[in-house]
Amino acid sequence: MDSITVTTKTPNCHMVGFETVDTKLKGSWTVIQKSADAESKDVLVRSDLAAKIMSTVGVTKAEHKLPFFPLIFSDNKMTVFDNDPLYTSLPSDRKLDEVHLKVVMKSLARLHAISFIFFKRSNDENSKALLSDSAFTEENRATTTKLLENRLDRVLTTLAAEGCSEEEIKMVKTLKNSLYNIYKEAATSNSLLPVLCHGEPTPANIKFKYAADGLPIDARFVNLEKCRYGSGVNDIHLFINSSGNNTAREDFLLRFVYYEALVSLLKVYGEKNVFSFDELKSEFVQKRLYGYIQSSFILAEGHGTGHVSKKTVSAPVVQSQQGTKAVESKILGKFFPGRAKVAAVAKFNQVEKGSVMDKEDVGSRVRDIIMKAMKV
Repeated sequence: MDSITVTTKTPNCHMVGFETVDTKLKGSWTVIQKSADAESKDVLVRSDLAAKIMSTVGVTKAEHKLPFFPLIFSDNKMTVFDNDPLYTSLPSDRKLDEVHLKVVMKSLARLHAISFIFFKRSNDENSKALLSDSAFTEENRATTTKLLENRLDRVLTTLAAEGCSEEEIKMVKTLKNSLYNIYKEAATSNSLLPVLCHGEPTPANIKFKYAADGLPIDARFVNLEKCRYGSGVNDIHLFINSSGNNTAREDFLLRFVYYEALVSLLKVYGEKNVFSFDELKSEFVQKRLYGYIQSSFILAEGHGTGHVSKKTVSAPVVQSQQGTKAVESKILGKFFPGRAKVAAVAKFNQVEKGSVMDKEDVGSRVRDIIMKAMKV
């Protein structure tokens, strides 16, 4: 190595950068020294569990591997992850436009599909225990309720700063009576799609790989401390809600990006009897309240800050031709492309004028999301 740099992030975590002049090799590793203390959930999931999942499922193609930075070495002293320098956080002058949204949804589908197969085939109780959430046991009910109420108080503070009326704030306060039950239900693995959830797939926890033309071609997730075993639908809600005003994009992203990518990958690995899109959409709607509330919590706490639009100009809606025939899709079943996809694409192709989310943007976004929760 011609050049090596070491940056200490914590006493047990170091970033090691290296570069060679002759071969022009450049890279970066995260080196985590093991101690007597328990390893973080992030490290355990990205090392032990990720390797177990891909081995059990039989993943060999790079494009099918879990969307994490890969493990390259581990022993009883240290764990080393490869930080591919081609993956970077979203540049400050960029926003989560159509291409970024689609890339992330496909990566979420990959995470969910591969882990869904693993849990279905292995029934690995140890892994489920690692990903379990003890906050919703009866002995922790009081503590958890208090924490959730404190998070709602941050939202209420944001609403007051946004100039919300006393009536609106009083209405949001009524959520305190049901927060614990809403979150407990969301934490259950009783789902069409019980998977390894990231838990907080916001723009702040995503890195992108870009092609020579500047367009994103892949996305990886970082910071898996909030990951859990549960419904993959929760991840979808949190990503869409924290990535800007994407209400008009929901159907397109869910049906023609996420569901198609998910089902295609499930079938590659032998899962033939897959639930329908309508069944997935039904669960998506059922979990909408949790999605709105948790998204507003994350944004109010400043963990989901990313790039959002300040103004949206709708493109002309393309009308479907009369007499459109039904199409039989192996993935989506029977549908009318003129009524479904054309309408979804028209909504998706809105022109956005955006900038980096500032405090004012965050406040208005929190207000918008929590008010939607009150209408569910």
